[in-house]
Amino acid sequence: MKSKKPGDLKNIRMVNANFITELKNLGKVKDPLSKKHLILLDALKSKERDAISNIERIGIGVTVEAQIIFDTLSKTHPVRWVNTDILAMGEVLIRSPYHSDCVFGGPRVVNNEVKRVLGLTRKKLELTDTGDN
Repeated sequence: MKSKKPGDLKNIRMVNANFITELKNLGKVKDPLSKKHLILLDALKSKERDAISNIERIGIGVTVEAQIIFDTLSKTHPVRWVNTDILAMGEVLIRSPYHSDCVFGGPRVVNNEVKRVLGLTRKKLELTDTGDN
């Protein structure tokens, strides 16, 4: 079998000639992978950015409760993980176990807003807002 290019792969089957009773030429088979397809590089880069963004939203070493709180807060405020802590609005840090008394930093107004949203989130999720889980 001859190959068009040095890297082309072909399948070869060995058959005992004593068992061949008939030969038919069925014609050339079309290769479904041989067609050239248009690849939109910008669309692929966009999908890659989205995938990376989604991965960054997943906390490593955090509880399911912490991830739910993060996901809920992210709907209304910019948040990101800093190890197992949640950084809200770029200024306020929420530490485990993610109660209102675990909110640190930032201006008082921003800190109070994060505490308010965290309290509402915990209430909506029917979680206590004290260390007595």
